[in-house]
Amino acid sequence: MQKTIPSNGMDGHGRVADSKPVSPIGFALSEVVETPGQRLMAAVLWDAINCYVSHAQTRDASQRRLHHAAARWIGNGDIEWPYSFENICTALGLDAATIRRQLRARCLGKEGNGARAPGAPGVPRCAA
Repeated sequence: MQKTIPSNGMDGHGRVADSKPVSPIGFALSEVVETPGQRLMAAVLWDAINCYVSHAQTRDASQRRLHHAAARWIGNGDIEWPYSFENICTALGLDAATIRRQLRARCLGKEGNGARAPGAPGVPRCAA
């Protein structure tokens, strides 16, 4: 079963909105985290996805830099570095290509979340 990206499940302050910790890509961390190392990997992935999604349509330069840094990390196919996007996804049993597609679709406003389309007046393009 491939995991998908629903609404981010976070409150307005970046905290999990319900009692069961759910990642920004829609699965309970307990489903993929068994060891402290996996907990760290899940936290790295969680932070990158939050930066990618939540700062995709901002005009603020520092937030755009966070989005672009996350986009570079997510888009990099490196498998040499232990904490690369590819290796973290593999360690957590996630399909990196599927997550990239879902993130790109979400960033571009194709999930019916009410976001304005990239390229519309005043809306920057996603760094996907």
